Amino acid sequence: MNIEITLPDESVRTYEKAITGEEIAFDIGPKLGKDAVAIEINRKLYDTSYVITENASIKILTIKDIQSLSNQLVLKSIQKKPDAMDLFKNQQFKMELIDSADESEGVEDSEVSLYSNNEFIDLCRGPHVPNTGFIKHFKLTRLGGAYWRGDENNSQLQRIYGTSWFNKEDLEQYLTRRVEAEKRDHRKLGKQLELFTTADELGPGQFLWKPNGALLRNTIENYSKKAHINNGYDFVNTPHIGRSVLWETSGHLEHYEEGLYPPLQSKD
Repeated sequence: MNIEITLPDESVRTYEKAITGEEIAFDIGPKLGKDAVAIEINRKLYDTSYVITENASIKILTIKDIQSLSNQLVLKSIQKKPDAMDLFKNQQFKMELIDSADESEGVEDSEVSLYSNNEFIDLCRGPHVPNTGFIKHFKLTRLGGAYWRGDENNSQLQRIYGTSWFNKEDLEQYLTRRVEAEKRDHRKLGKQLELFTTADELGPGQFLWKPNGALLRNTIENYSKKAHINNGYDFVNTPHIGRSVLWETSGHLEHYEEGLYPPLQSKD
């Protein structure tokens, strides 16, 4: 059965068998094949080694594309779960991922997505640039601690942050934007201007508003209320809590149960 590939200009190329993004790029032109970094298939990103087995709309991404962000090859492979478990048998976190992660994390029912660079191999959904030659301008930005899978009851790991760009100018512009953003960090300004304070006992994202902050907050709230009234809006008030059936109906309970407060038990 033929496979029809629709390109961004709506032209269609037909292939007699499954084909990779890299093969399509070279079929369009040698320069595109050389410059290809990733491929967008039906609005999802994949690396150029991905095999297309059915009709699809694609876009070949190059270093000129803002969406595609080494000369050692970065290669993708698919392994059965038991083989992957054996490969990472001495790495408990990766074994846990293989056993419990979902398709969005590169793990399907029976297969696992891996990437390798020389002897280094790791779990990854991808996509990746084809080789390290594309990574010319980069900077490690900071170190930080992170709980495994975002759970404070799990082990704390070291996280390394970095950024990579295709040219020096873009890298320098990005770093300048970061500096400017840090000047406007609400946590820093809140302390300097004595707007609010926080504490571990309050929980993440919770603040105690000081007089300066309370005045600013009231000013913003009053402006917002007046703007709504002047534009014909009416106000209503709703309870802060409700029966579980309310959140079942809205869908919150099904999708966000882990992030909600535990239920309060009542006699009725």
